[in-house]
Amino acid sequence: MQQFSGGTYTCLSAAVQSERLFNFIEMKRASTARPTVPVEKKVKSTPLAAVAEEVPCTDDAPVIIAATEKTFTLKCLPPHHYHLGDGNFVVVSDFAGIARVHFRKYTVNTTGEYTPSKKGITVTPFMWQNLCKFFESDNFGGELSSLPRNKVLQDSLLLSCILVKVTDTAYVTMQRYFVKRDMSRDFAPGVCVMFLAEWERLKSVQEDVSKSVYSVLFGKTFRAKVLEEIERQNPPSASGDSFRC
Repeated sequence: MQQFSGGTYTCLSAAVQSERLFNFIEMKRASTARPTVPVEKKVKSTPLAAVAEEVPCTDDAPVIIAATEKTFTLKCLPPHHYHLGDGNFVVVSDFAGIARVHFRKYTVNTTGEYTPSKKGITVTPFMWQNLCKFFESDNFGGELSSLPRNKVLQDSLLLSCILVKVTDTAYVTMQRYFVKRDMSRDFAPGVCVMFLAEWERLKSVQEDVSKSVYSVLFGKTFRAKVLEEIERQNPPSASGDSFRC
């Protein structure tokens, strides 16, 4: 300590003052500090059942086979399936309340099971009706020397009969096309190719195919729409009664 006249004054060194100040700050921090709790990170998990569903095309006649059987044999054909020969089939089905006629190429495995491929076209019942009218005056199976022949139905379906001279084999093709805004034409994806014998087979089963179209269109699709309209205009009562068919 240093003595001064008129009183005594204690002067602490700068180092001692700094040490005390540091200790005071540390004690203050220790008293106010909160224990840290580790925060668990939430990881988003996708349930196994949440699988995205594939949405089919939505043009005027989409290529769909979803409503038909995936695999079958010739000994046990599903309803509304007609074999034309080789791997070509005519299938009538409905999807999302819309009836369609499919001309589809199927692949066959060693056990004789047929599976649909992406080769082929799909038409509306209205186009099928026009195709049936064309069958009445069809001369595709005439003189092969006059081939090729072309026929356009409803400005949307092109039929062609072409002779491959190398093998001397005649083929019938069906391909859809659409009219653009500038009035030009462009083909839609997909083409149906069949032998002339398969074309004749198609003509022979046209009546059965038409019955399938009417069955699907009026027996299922149209009936569902009628029942839906009835329930819309006559909502179920409080007792829970509703229309059934």
